[in-house]
Amino acid sequence: MRDLIDFAERDDVKNLLKQVFAEAKPEAGHQGVWVGRHPLWERMWAHDSLSNTPLPWHWDSIWPDIELGSAVPDPVWRGDEWLRLLRHWQFPHPDRVPPFLLHFRFRPSSLKDPYERQRILRLATRANLLAVVEERPVASAFSGGARAPAGLSPSLSSGALIRANGIEGTLGGFVLDRGRTLGVTCAHVAPKGATVEAWLGGKWQTIGTCVDASSFTPMPQCGVNCYLDTSATPVDIALIDVHAATPAKGFPGVGVLIDFIAPMDIPRNVVVLGAKTGNLSFNVTKFGIWQEVMLPSGQCVCFKDMFELNPPASGYVAKPLSLLWAGATKAGDSGAWVVGQARSGPMGAAGMIAAGDGISSYATLFECAKNWASSLGRVLRL
Repeated sequence: MRDLIDFAERDDVKNLLKQVFAEAKPEAGHQGVWVGRHPLWERMWAHDSLSNTPLPWHWDSIWPDIELGSAVPDPVWRGDEWLRLLRHWQFPHPDRVPPFLLHFRFRPSSLKDPYERQRILRLATRANLLAVVEERPVASAFSGGARAPAGLSPSLSSGALIRANGIEGTLGGFVLDRGRTLGVTCAHVAPKGATVEAWLGGKWQTIGTCVDASSFTPMPQCGVNCYLDTSATPVDIALIDVHAATPAKGFPGVGVLIDFIAPMDIPRNVVVLGAKTGNLSFNVTKFGIWQEVMLPSGQCVCFKDMFELNPPASGYVAKPLSLLWAGATKAGDSGAWVVGQARSGPMGAAGMIAAGDGISSYATLFECAKNWASSLGRVLRL
């Protein structure tokens, strides 16, 4: 994810966003901006770098997906067909256009003014940046209402279903704070001081109390651009003093996690263990500059510095089917850890599922959670 973060920090990107939102109407329905590699550029790079098959002769050919595995696309790469495509899109200097795509996301049915779409795309083209304007379902925190589930692990381990104040979530895992074991989930699942229960042995059992949780500053109203809002948060974490059950070590299906993964080292291929979806593989596809998220209370919060997960897929036909079959994480998966093998090290924890829109899952970074804990005098480690 290093290249996506570097791109989001560029001055030309920041200047574009300031210009877009300084002129945006409050009621326009903006709900987020994300950065990803342009999918056609990524396919072209993969064919050129990873495949032995001949390249399609023209840019409008159907370019099938190639599974990248652990390969990291080189953002410096510019193939002839890619440059030809940029010229077709009327970029006067295609060699200066970064291969990243800015996703300006709107609430459903909110993009009624065609001028708004045209305005954003025109500003992006002038800045030599690629952009797309799209309507997406409203992003919601992935907690759920309490109900008796079935078929879950009888032990208190990563992926266990928990609840606090009637709101369900996932116990992502355990951290050490100067020798003290603490369970971890999302703050919108377990606020500070709440009694936390887990579904163990076919019934709800009290396992402890939330001793610390990050806080939110709700937006004045949902559906209003929050890019310029200084209250945007990158953190959604709760720490649970587990005193009524013995935590199981390790991460089911993965093994022992060694350390937290720095944002720049987050791999493309990751695993999530949610209480409702189980153990699923995902690809890290985008970095979130900002995103509006609706909490269980119905209020909305502005998040920043998230990353997006989508099910792995191959080919034009398989991609939509995989979304139907594998899907994103579900209500009740908030707090599930995102784990994988760091680009420069062993298996570790990269972040935690906090929200989604039914198409993609959104996760917060553990790096931000560690910084939040450090401001409270806590030292978190695995």
